[in-house]
Amino acid sequence: MKKKGAFFVILAVLCAACTRSPKPVERVAAPSDTIYTILGARTLYSTDPDRALVLADSAYLIGNSSAYERDLTRATIYGRSQINPQRDKALEICMELLQSDSTSVDNMRTAKHRLEVLSIVTDIYRLRRDTENWTKYIVESIELNRAMGFETDALRTEAEMGMVLVFLGQNEAGMQKLDAVLEALSKGEPSVDRLDAWVVCAKRKINMLTELNRHQEVIPLSQEIIDKLDYYQAHARLFAEDSYRLPPIAEDRTRWCDYYRCQAHGFQSLAYAYMGNLPEAKRELSVFETYAYSRSYGGRRMISPVWKRLGEWNKLLAIDDAIEKRLGTDTLNSNYTLILHDRSEAARARGHLEEALAWMARYADVQQKVDQQLLESQTQEYAESYLHREKEREVLAAKEQAHRMRVYVIVFLVLFVSAVITILVLVLQRKQIFQKNQALVRLINEKGPAEKSTRSDGPDERLFRQIDTAIREERLYANANLQRQDILDRWSLRRQTLNELLSAYAGGDSFPAYINTLRLEEAVHQLRENPEKTLLAIAESIGFTPANFRLQFKQRYGMSPQEYRENL
Repeated sequence: MKKKGAFFVILAVLCAACTRSPKPVERVAAPSDTIYTILGARTLYSTDPDRALVLADSAYLIGNSSAYERDLTRATIYGRSQINPQRDKALEICMELLQSDSTSVDNMRTAKHRLEVLSIVTDIYRLRRDTENWTKYIVESIELNRAMGFETDALRTEAEMGMVLVFLGQNEAGMQKLDAVLEALSKGEPSVDRLDAWVVCAKRKINMLTELNRHQEVIPLSQEIIDKLDYYQAHARLFAEDSYRLPPIAEDRTRWCDYYRCQAHGFQSLAYAYMGNLPEAKRELSVFETYAYSRSYGGRRMISPVWKRLGEWNKLLAIDDAIEKRLGTDTLNSNYTLILHDRSEAARARGHLEEALAWMARYADVQQKVDQQLLESQTQEYAESYLHREKEREVLAAKEQAHRMRVYVIVFLVLFVSAVITILVLVLQRKQIFQKNQALVRLINEKGPAEKSTRSDGPDERLFRQIDTAIREERLYANANLQRQDILDRWSLRRQTLNELLSAYAGGDSFPAYINTLRLEEAVHQLRENPEKTLLAIAESIGFTPANFRLQFKQRYGMSPQEYRENL
């Protein structure tokens, strides 16, 4: 496979040399490559954004990521920049992606791509406080999440609507929306994904409470974040492992908890500092600084207002220097004005009055320019940028036309050879996929219902068989709203007793996994015995949504329901 990849890279380079305007063939990277590309670039951005961009481009060139993944990574990096022109570039990339086939809503894969792009767009418009566009893309994201059956992600996004309402001056309506989301995420079976969404929404509420100077309410909510994380770590086995956002490795989960726990202590320290309770602010700060996140750029920037109120000017100026380094030559923005104001206050606190006055004069001058810049329309800038790109394209087109006439034969031969090789590869791949699917179908058909425990027929096993038989024969699993509590109430069981029965006689499955197993066994039977029945009808008859049916079936059997049916 490496030789084939190298051959295609050589062909792409040859076409570039001949035509000077190659259109790269979009490749679909494996999920692991995609995650490496995007997360690797995001991680590297914190120390070397230029190199992160090179990583994204290199991964695309060698075939480890598709054109969509490259553009998404670049938009992510630009969108996290503190430089306004780079955020504009991120928005430009996102708008192009939203118009492309790679983010259509025709299938699950591209619809997920659209959600990824919408997340970046809403972040940028939130930073700009552009409530009109922010609301527009939030609503689209909520509707798309619900259409795909992602209720938790829909609630996560609804929390942003609460923030919009606050920024529009509808404070009570906004806070009520945030409270409703938090309450909805607190219901139901314990779930890692719902816990993560709850913490994210709680942080958004804290940001709005801070915006409204309601610092007293920040402290109990921050403590609730800490309490929920403590409970999760002490009872992780009770939580459904349903999060695609978090890695399953225990060490990484600990870092995830520590990251949010550190931020919660930071929120408490900030709240106490804003309230003037400096001893408590200092106490929470000391806890905050025991976590690794406190030493990161984001952590230091988060806690810098506390340093200012405690008079820790060296720490404050150090993070200001880091921010200024990231800003580079872009000094007409609110971040830079805050730096100038901090330096004026630090100089005044140290008794350097002349220096303080100089910094304050510079602050006033830059702030005036920033305010003026915000008042001016950006229409002219966008028009000039568009014309500049048009001129560049015209010059490039003229050069290409002069060169193209000399290389038509070479290009034709290269394309012909590429087409032949591509066809051969596709034929081979289709054959391999067919053989793989046939093998999977045989394996599924040979595999009967889940094996039951070989323990002696004691009272516990008879009770489990009674419950299992009732669920199967009465098709209780077909009820999409079936809850663990329904079973507990019917047989007058304690939760721990049911967990022990499942652990002993259902292969160690959790209750949701046990019910899903029964549903999937019934799905296989219906797919095999009822070829005229639609996938939608089968999904509804066994308690699944269409999207969740496809996802659960593929996770268990390695192929989609449609692929299974086609290969029977």
